[in-house]
Amino acid sequence: HKSVARWTYGGSFGGTIEGNTTNENLGGIVHTLEGAGYHGYLVKGGLSQVISRGGQVDWFLSGGGWNDVLIDGDVKVSIYGGVINSHIGGTYGDRSGHKVTGTSEVHKNGGDLFGVAYWGTTHPNNPKRFFGRPTMRGFIVVNT
Repeated sequence: HKSVARWTYGGSFGGTIEGNTTNENLGGIVHTLEGAGYHGYLVKGGLSQVISRGGQVDWFLSGGGWNDVLIDGDVKVSIYGGVINSHIGGTYGDRSGHKVTGTSEVHKNGGDLFGVAYWGTTHPNNPKRFFGRPTMRGFIVVNT
């Protein structure tokens, strides 16, 4: 709550998680806000989600994870407020083998999306991305 952090995850750095994962921003300033993990092997079952209720996100916001090999379940992003300068995606997907077997949902119910993402205007990943699919690589099997 009202913290300042660079990378924030609802999952883990590695290994396997069975069940739901959630990462919620309640007014802090973060570089990344992700519902699942960083380099996990498997997130099995349930829902991986990220919720922004205020604060600021500067690089990317995703319901899934950075580079988890497999998220066997749904991913969800819910934005209710705050300043979202970041790219937004169902999951980030730093590798082409990153896979989500469930549905991806991105809901915006408030907040300011007019800022510039962390990489600025010179990086090839701009303009800012707003997707239900992976922000970078990988795939979502069901619906986005």
